[in-house]
Parts: sequence; C-alpha cells; structure tokens
Amino acid sequence: MRTIYSFFVPLLLVLGACKKKGNDTPAPQPPTITSFNPTSAEIGATVTISGKNFSATTTDNVVQFNGVDATVTKATATDLTVTVPQGATTGPITVSVGGLNATSTSSFTVLKWIKKADFAGDGRNDAVSFAIGNKGYIGTGNDNVNNRKDFWEYDVATNVWTQKADFGGTARTQAVGFAIGSKGYIGTGREGATNYTKDFWEYDPATNTWTQKADFGGVARNGAVGFVIGNKGYLGTGFDGTRKKDFWEYDPATNTWTQKTDFGGTARLNAMGFSIGNKGYVGTGTSNTGSQKDFWEYDVASNTWTQKTDFGGADRSRAVSFTINNKGYIGLGSGSAGSPKDFWEYDPTTNAWTQKADFGGNTGGSGGASFSIGTRGYVVANKDFWVYVP
Repeated sequence: MRTIYSFFVPLLLVLGACKKKGNDTPAPQPPTITSFNPTSAEIGATVTISGKNFSATTTDNVVQFNGVDATVTKATATDLTVTVPQGATTGPITVSVGGLNATSTSSFTVLKWIKKADFAGDGRNDAVSFAIGNKGYIGTGNDNVNNRKDFWEYDVATNVWTQKADFGGTARTQAVGFAIGSKGYIGTGREGATNYTKDFWEYDPATNTWTQKADFGGVARNGAVGFVIGNKGYLGTGFDGTRKKDFWEYDPATNTWTQKTDFGGTARLNAMGFSIGNKGYVGTGTSNTGSQKDFWEYDVASNTWTQKTDFGGADRSRAVSFTINNKGYIGLGSGSAGSPKDFWEYDPTTNAWTQKADFGGNTGGSGGASFSIGTRGYVVANKDFWVYVP
C-alpha cells in the first residue's frame, strides 16, 4: 500500500503542474505606436496610426489627439484608421486598449491653414469676392499697374480655378461684391485715380452672364463695405474725395435701393464687414484720424447701429473677413502694426474676440480677397490662396 501511494503522489503532482500550466493566460500586452501618417493635417482628415497590440474591433480602441477623442473607422492589430476630431490641437496621439495606453513620441500637427492652388489670374489687390453654393468668385482689382475686370471661379471639389465672363462694367479697383441667393453682385469702385463709379451689376453663374441693374443709391465711391442679410444686400461707407458713412439696402426682387441709418462710427473707407444671422457687422477701416479698430453691429429690424467690443487686433484697413458657423473672422490688412498676419474670431453671443492661428502665407498684407464656403474660409493674398479650418 505504501508502494502504491509513493507511485501516485509524484504522478498527481505532475498532472497538477500540467493542468496549472495549461490554464495560464498570457498577460495582455500594451499597445505601441510606431508611426502615424500624415504627421500633420486639418480637422476631419484621415490619419493612419501604425504599431502593435491594437484591437481589431474598432470600438475597443480609444484614440485621442492631444486629449480629444477621435473616431476609429477601421482597425487591425497593427493599424488604426482615425479621423482628426473637431477641437483637436497640436500634440501627441494616445491609444488605449483594455486600459493599457500608448503615447506617440512625436506630436501630430493640426493644420488651421492649408495651401490651395494659387489664384489663376494675375496677382492683384483690392479685388471683390463672394461665394455661390460650393464655388468661390474673385474679380476686378489692381495688379499694381492696371485695374482689372477679369473674373474667376474656384471649385472647392477640384481645387481648380476657371476664368469666366469678364465683369460687365469697366475695369476697376476697390469695388464691393456680395452674393444674394444664386446671384452675385458687384458695384461701385474706382476706374482711375479719381473716377469713382456707382454702376451695379448682377452675375448669373448658370448662364455665365452679367446684367446691369439699378445704380447704387448713394454717390459714386470706392472703398465701401458690403454684407448680405436674408435676401437683401447692404452697402455703405467709402470715399469720393471725402470719407462717407451713409448706408443703403439693395432689394434684388424690386431692383431698388433704400437709404438706411448712417453707419454708427466715423466716416471711413476700406472697412470690413460680414453678417451673422439677421445682424450685420462693420469695423476697422481708415477715417480722417487714421486706421481704426472700432466695431459695430447693424440690426435690420430696428435699423440701428450698436457699438460692440473693439476688434481684437491692432487698428487696420483693407483687411479680409468671412463668416463660419455663426462666428466672424477678420485678419491681414495694414495699419499701425504694419501688415500683420494675425487672424481673429468674433463671437456675437459673448461679444468677444479670440486670436486664432496666423494666416498661413509667408507674409501678411492688405487688399486681399476672401469668402467662405461651408465650414471653411478662403483667402487670396495677391496670388497666394489658402483655406482656413476653424
């Protein structure tokens, strides 16, 4: 009996050891990030993160761009396809799988300004610009020798410029342009040194034709400012030998101009304007005392102007502006700070300015052209063309 017991004890120990060894589960290994491509991109872009120990189930991978959660659209054990999230800023990428984390050794750069195809016309300043649907339009201006009347269309989808029918009026600079519905409008401006204009033209992109409309209701001028609220356009300020502050409303349905309450600030030229909802905004520009930074809101319903918080940057004129997602943007131009590259965002709900990323071009400058399409703003400085992603 003692012999049998002595035989089975080692056998049981061996079997127990084998059973214990067979039940061992390898400890999960933490993920590792070896690279990501591209290393810089805009919000909404697709990025591939390469490494190991990722999960093949997309929802098991938690990816963050500098602390902001991203959406994983495709996953394998070695690669993750993700979308740069709204609100992301430049910084490291982290991946978490089952509570185990990995952080990239280098930072991913979130691009706010992206270079696009150069403006296809000759370089120029003080052109007009507007957007209709998913197309942007730029024309007129001065090429440092002559005033221009050529007119160009930019296709966002193809990143291609196409020349369209020349502007219907004479060649000019410092005119005003805006779009109402499916039509574009250009008027006022200066033909020569002192030959101010007040003719007003409508562009139909469907037929690529210009039609002359009722002359602007005020005196001829250049350097005015315009914006659109609803189905009406607004145009005012400017210069005809003296600085102006009168403001006018254009109704395309009746082809008529109606004078409204004068601009609330001092008379000026080369101010910038935009609209947000049912309010118009005008600021900066040059008055009799020099470049300005005051900022004003126009209420269509009450036909009144209210001064708001001054523009956040230095005083300036001949800046560019556009509207995205109920925020207004102003940048570039020239003034007491020279020709800055800074860009600023205005939030009407808080009446506050926030500095954003500087313009992406090599230099700042004045007399640029701008428009917005969807959630992007577009700026041409001479020929240099960039898109801003908020």
